[in-house]
Amino acid sequence: MNKRMLVSCMFALVIIFLTAYDRYLYDVLFFDPEAPDIRGNHQAIQDILGEIHNKYNIWESSFSYIGIFFPLIVVFPYAASYLEEKNQKFHYFIQTRKSFDHYVRNKFLAATLTGGLAIFIPEFIFYAIISIFFNNDADSPYRQLQEEGIFYTLFNTQPELYIWIKFLTHFLLGACFACIALCLSTFVKKKAIVYVGPFLIFGIWEITAGAILDQYQFSPSTWYDLWPEVSPFYVYGSMITILITGYVIFIWRTRRVRIDD
Repeated sequence: MNKRMLVSCMFALVIIFLTAYDRYLYDVLFFDPEAPDIRGNHQAIQDILGEIHNKYNIWESSFSYIGIFFPLIVVFPYAASYLEEKNQKFHYFIQTRKSFDHYVRNKFLAATLTGGLAIFIPEFIFYAIISIFFNNDADSPYRQLQEEGIFYTLFNTQPELYIWIKFLTHFLLGACFACIALCLSTFVKKKAIVYVGPFLIFGIWEITAGAILDQYQFSPSTWYDLWPEVSPFYVYGSMITILITGYVIFIWRTRRVRIDD
């Protein structure tokens, strides 16, 4: 794991824990059974402890903040690698050891996989931690159930499966924005643009799809949260389209740059 990947994962973990602390962990740490309003009320104390110590309640409420920052998190580790190699002419040396097409394919695959892992790894670490320290009872009467959203019935009946579906969704979305950054790197010469550009694209995309066009099914934040406004077809079909389109653009641009050089 390179340093930038480590920074991205640590930043994401901090954001996730801050959200969890704001929503649940504050109550866990500072719960006072001797508070005047519940002192001696054993049922009330049991109800509160049952709710705030259930890992599924904590997990479901811990990702709202990171949904804003994930475009920055997923592009920082590796999305500017092609631009760095091109600016340093290092890609010529690499191409003497392998074919140009092989180099381009590997670069695209590495960037998108790294982008997906940059969001998956911290989310999985957080999930593992709360699985160790909190109640894993999916049938607990204190577990809060969902009433809407994609696959919400799975969260109510098979929460572990739902969680892994959400992991996969976030992985694909991270790969998509890393793909966008990688394509952007073939048009610009400044790394800062590669890092910040996808975040600006994300903001413009959100405003255009949601606030202006009222087409939330094409909004990345609704894909991230699996909101009820979208169907699986829109979510996964759109992300696959982004990855395929990005791959075509990256190949076209790298060949164009190669000819121009």
